[in-house]
Amino acid sequence: MPKTPRKMTNLQRIALIQDVIEKEIRPRLQSDGGDIELIDVDGKRVIVSLRAMCVACPMSEVTVKGIEEKLRELVSEDLVVEAA
Repeated sequence: MPKTPRKMTNLQRIALIQDVIEKEIRPRLQSDGGDIELIDVDGKRVIVSLRAMCVACPMSEVTVKGIEEKLRELVSEDLVVEAA
């Protein structure tokens, strides 16, 4: 999936973030018994909530960083992912 141009509307950016979560991130988490929910997008901040096995996982901070890296790669380099 090629990186999109920098000029996106808020709706386009949110839709792309949702698409990447659904197609790239969620399947990987679900294969390990976890899940993710997109809570909000506030400017460059992407707020997510880890679900299922990811909630109690001691590696959840690493998981959030991995999600941030994937979204920066496929959506926009300036996104910051935070766990709710």
